[in-house]
Amino acid sequence: MAPDQLFPLEVNPRTQEPFLRLRKHKNIILTPMRWEDASSLVPLFNDKRPYTKLTPTEDAEERLQKHKPPSDVILQELKDAQGSETLKMVNGAPVSYIRELQEDGSDIFLGNIAIGRCFHGELMGTNTIDWEYAMDRGRKQKS
Repeated sequence: MAPDQLFPLEVNPRTQEPFLRLRKHKNIILTPMRWEDASSLVPLFNDKRPYTKLTPTEDAEERLQKHKPPSDVILQELKDAQGSETLKMVNGAPVSYIRELQEDGSDIFLGNIAIGRCFHGELMGTNTIDWEYAMDRGRKQKS
């Protein structure tokens, strides 16, 4: 039997949208981004804590236009690989928007999460990291 390319994702039977349920908080799920998320992003973009990390010209619609198509491609790659005997490797996560499931089946947008590859060799080894050395090195490079 071919492996399920979407595992460990579940699929919402009503919307056919894949999601990842948090193990210890069953009512919190990660889903793909949705076009209608733009209105939920606006309050976050107006909060000074996250907006200092955003590109100044980026707004909610631009963000979705930039990030949703590549996310959709990743999800489609997994769907297209269904039935294959080997698991498909993809270059990203197909689910990144955090939502709280309500008892009626609807959900509330809470935020999003981004996970990327680490390009710092000192963090990729299996040995213990000398954090003091890494921090000192970082301070010296900044000055």
